[in-house]
Amino acid sequence: GNSNPYSEIVLGDSASAHFHLPYNITTPEEWAFVAENEVDYPQSSWGTGHLPTAECPDAAGLPMDSVYLRVRQQNHCSHRQYQNISVNGARCTSMVRDILNTTSLHGANDIPSPVFYALVGNDVCNRHQNTTSSMTTPQEFEEKVTEALQWLD
Repeated sequence: GNSNPYSEIVLGDSASAHFHLPYNITTPEEWAFVAENEVDYPQSSWGTGHLPTAECPDAAGLPMDSVYLRVRQQNHCSHRQYQNISVNGARCTSMVRDILNTTSLHGANDIPSPVFYALVGNDVCNRHQNTTSSMTTPQEFEEKVTEALQWLD
């Protein structure tokens, strides 16, 4: 058939990065790998997972099933056409300030790319003693999400 490449972009926090501290690391090399990757496993995530689950931490024998693999199954021109730009602790403010600018978008030369904007909870869940006063306000959240969506458009 007549297929064109199709990309996927995941912008998010630790939930999209597949943050996970494995319990079975024992060697200095394994600890170094975990530290170098900031305890993230995007290759095992819901959005961009592509490894057999035997290579993913604590997969419990489940088959790998991700958005990327489903897209690739339908269109092999989409092989390796993904970006997972997810940062542990990301909030709507860091999405606009830091994360969006790291995408590989090139204007007129881009291929179609649905974007998954997946901030799961850092705007309301935080490490501060007084959690409520450190939450992102609904107004700021709306402003920053709108700004991010306009940039992506």
